[in-house]
Formats: sequence, structure tokens, C-alpha cells
Amino acid sequence: MALTSPLFGLEDVKIAPWTSTSTWGSAIDLLGAQVFNISVETVNGRLEGDDIIVAAHSKIIAVEARVRFAFNDLDVLNTFAGITSVGNTSYKRITLGNENMPYFGIAGRILDIAEGGDMHLFVPKAKLMEGFEIGGSFGEFTTPEITVLGVWDSAIYEALTAIKHNVLTTVAIPITNT
Repeated sequence: MALTSPLFGLEDVKIAPWTSTSTWGSAIDLLGAQVFNISVETVNGRLEGDDIIVAAHSKIIAVEARVRFAFNDLDVLNTFAGITSVGNTSYKRITLGNENMPYFGIAGRILDIAEGGDMHLFVPKAKLMEGFEIGGSFGEFTTPEITVLGVWDSAIYEALTAIKHNVLTTVAIPITNT
């Protein structure tokens, strides 16, 4: 299957706690996802000699994702920080301190508007590395932008899996071929 039309927009991003290799907890939606961009990190080197570059090598070692979304629920922070909220039907409360950040999976869907399908991008084992801010500004929605580092999960998903579907497909963690 050839991708003959460009992808457009970002329709859905979900996160789920990573519990063990290729296993996740329940997925939750990142409301109002605006950005889900992934870049590949490499380790590389080059051999120089005789006034030329004799050889070069590059190997993918991880992926980095930048994500921006509308913050609306402490469950999102629970997944990123590995903490549990307390409360009842009238409130939720969390406290943050010296927390070891856990791994989580993150998946997003980009639309193929001309052909009617989509592409799912899945980082199966990611960790929040920087950028989560909670707060507000006059006249603006709260839209934190975070950076996560995706590392190798398993031979099934590795550090990044991308799947192109011919029809719109619901985002799930893990992503599926159907």
C-alpha cells in the first residue's frame, strides 16, 4: 500500500501506564491534542583519515516525542508521574515530591484526509523528561507541552511503531494492525 496523499492534522492521542514488556494499563485520552511529533535519536560516528571520511555509522537508540495538549484531568498527571490521586466525587488531590517517573505508552492518530485512512504512531515505552507545567494565564487555555523519551520495549514494538490504515481506526494502546 502506497501513501499517495499527505497526512493532515492530529485527531487523537492516548497514554497508558507501561506495566511490563509489551503490557500496559488502561489508556486515557489527552484532551485537545495539538502536537505529537517524534524525532529519532542516534548514536553515530565517522572514521576520518587520508583527508576524507572513510566510513560512517549511525544507529537508532531511542525516539523523542514532543506533545502538547489541553490539561483537564489529574489522571493524566498520575500516568506521567506514577502517583495516585485521592479524593471522592467532589474532588481529586495529588501531591508531587521526589517521584521516580514511570514509563508509559503513548499513541496518536494522524489523518489521511484524501484516502480516508489514518496513520498511528506508537511509542510503547516512554518517560516524561521535561516540560510539564500546571498553571493558567488570563485569556488562555492550559496547554502544557512535554518532551518524552521513548526507549526500546520489545522486538514487537521496539522504540517506535507506525501503522498506516486504509480506513479510520480507533487509537488503542497497544496499536493494532486492524
